[in-house]
Amino acid sequence: MRMKCALLACVALGLVVCLVQAQTAPTLTSVTPSQTYNYAATTVTIAGSGFQATPTVTLNETPLSGVTLVDATTLTAVVPPGLLQGSYALTVTNPDNSAATLAGAFTVSSTRSGDLSS
Repeated sequence: MRMKCALLACVALGLVVCLVQAQTAPTLTSVTPSQTYNYAATTVTIAGSGFQATPTVTLNETPLSGVTLVDATTLTAVVPPGLLQGSYALTVTNPDNSAATLAGAFTVSSTRSGDLSS
């Protein structure tokens, strides 16, 4: 848990008060949908906790666009087209640099299974 301290001074009374506000690191529980095809941009919903305003979201090292904080437990973001086929770790980084990673959270395929001919 990160601690952020804000110092308030009341000049008229000569008081100095330190308020401590706990900032918890984010946690990740799921990504929906958890897979896409590499030719399509896909909007995903990320569930967890401790999300702050303006986080960054990446799949491995690829940043996602359109990251939106719905509330402290839900984000949405857009996975870009053109990713290589494979499994990706998803990382959410809050503005205070606290972060969480969910290994193998997202899979990119190059072809729909129904598109393959025998």
